[in-house]
Amino acid sequence: MEVMISTPYYRLKTLITEKYGQSRFDLGCRLVASWLKYDVKLDFSKEDIDAFCNTNLPGVRFTPSVAISLKNLFKLQSIKELFTHPENININEA
Repeated sequence: MEVMISTPYYRLKTLITEKYGQSRFDLGCRLVASWLKYDVKLDFSKEDIDAFCNTNLPGVRFTPSVAISLKNLFKLQSIKELFTHPENININEA
């Protein structure tokens, strides 16, 4: 029997809401997508960011450069803070 994870894999929605406000969530997604386009030179859209906010699939992962960029954008101490359940994540940060 498989157990479905109901909470999002990443805390991205919470981080965006805390930074930009609930009423400006869509704008926050656009700003995060623009940040990633600029910082890691990958093509992200608002829809991509929204998908990351809502995914509960652990196989959908940020690349290391995207994770570091998001860590910097949200002024986090560790990449593990991007995850809903960081205690289950094994990351060796440089």
